[in-house]
Amino acid sequence: MEDTVTPNIITEDEAALYDRQIRLWGLEAQQRGLNNEVCKNLVLAGIGTVTIIDHNVVTEEDLGAQFFVTAEDIGKNRAHSSVNRVNQLNPRVKVISDSSNLNTKPEEFFQSFDLVCLTDGDPDTMLRIDEICRKFNKKFYAASTYGYYGYIFCDLNQHEYILERKIKIPHSAEFQVKVLKHKEEYFSLQEVLSKSDWSKVKRIKKVTPLLWAILILWKFQQEKKRLPDVNNTEDIDKLNSVKDSYLQSLNIVNTTILDELIESITRNSTAEITPVCAILGGILAQDILNALSRRGNKYNGWSTEKQCSFRTCHDAKTHQPSIVSLDAGILPEKYYEKLMNPSRFQLRRIFLPLIYKETNLLVKIQDFLCLPRPISPPVKRLINSYFRFEYGFPSTHSTNSVSIALLILTHLLTMDNNMTLWMKYLYFMGLFFYSASIVCGRIYCGMHSFCDVIAGTIIGILIWWFQVTYQKHLDNIILSDDWFVPAGAIIGSISLIYLFPEPVDKCPCIEDCISCIGVIIGVTVGSWRFGNSNYSLPNGNVPYDYNKIGIFLSLVRVIFGLLIIFTFRTVMKKFLYTILKPIYTFKYQESNLSIKNSIIGIHEDNNLSLNTNTTNTSIESFNNNGSAKHVTLIKPSNKINNNYNRSKFNIDTTVKLLVYSGIAWLATDGIPVLFEILGMSYEKV
Repeated sequence: MEDTVTPNIITEDEAALYDRQIRLWGLEAQQRGLNNEVCKNLVLAGIGTVTIIDHNVVTEEDLGAQFFVTAEDIGKNRAHSSVNRVNQLNPRVKVISDSSNLNTKPEEFFQSFDLVCLTDGDPDTMLRIDEICRKFNKKFYAASTYGYYGYIFCDLNQHEYILERKIKIPHSAEFQVKVLKHKEEYFSLQEVLSKSDWSKVKRIKKVTPLLWAILILWKFQQEKKRLPDVNNTEDIDKLNSVKDSYLQSLNIVNTTILDELIESITRNSTAEITPVCAILGGILAQDILNALSRRGNKYNGWSTEKQCSFRTCHDAKTHQPSIVSLDAGILPEKYYEKLMNPSRFQLRRIFLPLIYKETNLLVKIQDFLCLPRPISPPVKRLINSYFRFEYGFPSTHSTNSVSIALLILTHLLTMDNNMTLWMKYLYFMGLFFYSASIVCGRIYCGMHSFCDVIAGTIIGILIWWFQVTYQKHLDNIILSDDWFVPAGAIIGSISLIYLFPEPVDKCPCIEDCISCIGVIIGVTVGSWRFGNSNYSLPNGNVPYDYNKIGIFLSLVRVIFGLLIIFTFRTVMKKFLYTILKPIYTFKYQESNLSIKNSIIGIHEDNNLSLNTNTTNTSIESFNNNGSAKHVTLIKPSNKINNNYNRSKFNIDTTVKLLVYSGIAWLATDGIPVLFEILGMSYEKV
């Protein structure tokens, strides 16, 4: 087909933009608007020539999805009815309509095209068109939506493109642009569908279950030559049979999430949701423009807020995705949370880091402000342990209890939308009692003032908001297979120890802080390694199903895990003290510094001396029966030569850091792997 473009006076930049020619069509797009969105975006971008092929006629149902047709076009061909309004978007683009049936087109018809985009096509048509495009070395795209979900497939064959990178010039504030050339080879759709064993594909655990749901639906379409009817019992039985046999042939584990996804896309396979089409159409059009211009990388399929994506094949010859799926951010929250953040996965990587990040932050604030606990508490002090020597503002317990209660409430309300009103009230009252009892209990026990717990509560609310808002971004970082995740967690966490403020008095806060930092390191490294291993389910989830395992094996798992942790803690502490004591003794020998004992109990050590001149100040406080209790406070004078220098990496803090890092790693990686090895998990099918 010879292309002619209406002569227009355009600038040099416009000529460079419009020099590519492309034909775009939508196939059997009844009740769908995806082809409209893609066509609109490409025409507005200034594509040279667009050919729309559609043999169907406009119906009343099309008026809600096809914004290029009106009621006057009912009964007319859709391609012919759309061409005028499409052309009005950008008169510089030549729009051609074709009302013939795509399946009757010979192979030579596609030879004159630069790129072919098929929307809402069936699997057999996609396979045929992709094979023809490969024969003539043409780029091929296919896309469709299923209610709240959708996919994009691309086969660019041998694709070359360039990337521009700004590189800073040494000893200068200026940058230079470096052009990098890349070449990628893509898999055909036939190669993707014919792959027999997916379990050995690298990073297979990061693949969303939506891929398998779509492939199962395609299998049904290939056998029945139509989409399944959810109201037809035979179709549902056939779909389940196809699912079981197909997953078994691919060596893929079936999950409850996958069953729900299959049900959802089957029920909504003929539904069209405008925002979903808009999102998918925008991504697809941008990807097509990048592929045609050969400038910039393609859409690489990494997870974002509005789409979860997957790779179908990862081999030595390509690092680009063959298929990208779309999970629109507007789908019901219960499906979104189950897909992106399964409950066990969420509890493991949200609640633990939240508690210990809060503790680490608040301990630093406490030692920086150096505000002591109430000397004469509002009521009789019930707690008389070494914790009374810590600083009290703000209250760590109040922050943790409030933030955890809010997180659990958010988790429950988003995970189950079928809860009755009474169940919601019950959960709310239970969580309110939990947080209120801890907050008020700190005052009742005489460990905090009203200002302490109010400040702690406000900080807990702010931390809860931050965790809920940015948790998906943090999960995406932790689940990536880049080595910067464990390296950054270790280096960054150890750096936090150096940033710990020096308090006025000797305070045991730093030991709690270092323990929390150790947990953060262990949880991050363990979640990263387990999520990228062959033992985890998609998105780093631990394989567990109560219905398949039962109560006995579930209890065995709990007891087994606790025994490992307690044994590890006891053995590792003795081992590390044995190994590190000679090292620290030798290290501090020349500076006459002995190995520092734990700060715990330091106030009860009468032999401990600061070797400084002090002045004594006395105060009196009264207990409930009115008797006086004499307390002596040691106040350093202004002429002190204080030789005390708290080592942040003494033997005790080093042991705590290593032991708690190991415990957190065992809980998130080591023990779940042992469950799989020892057969304490359900059998994978």
